[in-house]
Amino acid sequence: MVKISTNIKNFIETITKKLFYTKTETDTKLNNKANKTTATTSANGLMSKEDKSKLDGIATEANKTVVDSSLSSSSTNPVQNKIVNSALNGKANSSHNHSISNITNLQLTLENKSPIGHTHDDRYYTETEMDSKLNGKANSSHTHSISNITNLQSALDNKSATGHTHDDRYYTETEMDTKLDNKANSTHTHNISDVTSLSTSLDGKMSNDYSESTIESNFFAHKIGNIVIVTWWNPTLPTTQNSWVDWKTLPYESCNTQPIWVNGDGVGCEVKVKVPPNSNKLQVWITGGTGSIRPGMIVYPTK
Repeated sequence: MVKISTNIKNFIETITKKLFYTKTETDTKLNNKANKTTATTSANGLMSKEDKSKLDGIATEANKTVVDSSLSSSSTNPVQNKIVNSALNGKANSSHNHSISNITNLQLTLENKSPIGHTHDDRYYTETEMDSKLNGKANSSHTHSISNITNLQSALDNKSATGHTHDDRYYTETEMDTKLDNKANSTHTHNISDVTSLSTSLDGKMSNDYSESTIESNFFAHKIGNIVIVTWWNPTLPTTQNSWVDWKTLPYESCNTQPIWVNGDGVGCEVKVKVPPNSNKLQVWITGGTGSIRPGMIVYPTK
């Protein structure tokens, strides 16, 4: 009995499940359905009859067109007819006229112009006068014959032809080149040997080379070419008396063949100064006691 009741219960539950949805199943199915409220731009819903009428009035594959309410240099949208019409009303017709007063400064500009049919006073040439004067002038590009130029023929008669030759009174180019080849350039130099007897003449001249040598304090040798001038200023004398003694050594050897001597200006004694032949010594002779010698000089030749 219990088993039959259980079976009946199970049968009833099975039939009940097939006839009714559970709450969960019902919620799931309802979530997939639209609300009964009218749809908005932000929420799904039912379509109103007004929206349906608008939708039915739109042509198939039609797009939404944005119409501008003002003119723009960058927009590609169409513009309202009244905006275009207003803009065109502010423009002139393609075929229109202006009065002089409509153009800035036109009246003033015209007042500074002459009438088309005006004439000029005597300060200007008329066209006839100008044509007459121009007819007496040559074109800017023109030529002349020889006879048109005063004295040109006479001047040409006194000229040689471009291809003329000369007689024996003139040298040919070859003859002139030969003669010039034997002449020196206007700017040139010579060796001593190129000038006749110049070497011989120079051998007889004294060189102007100058040098100076200090023998000792206040004692100098001046060499000018081959001439030596020995000068002194209050030098000390040796003590040897009455004989020639070597006094100074000369920087330049003498080439005289005879002794060269001078009387010195002695103070308290008699003094003589000598340059022996072919020697580099300056000798002195003292007589009459010891003393000194005043400033003096002696000249001798050297090689």
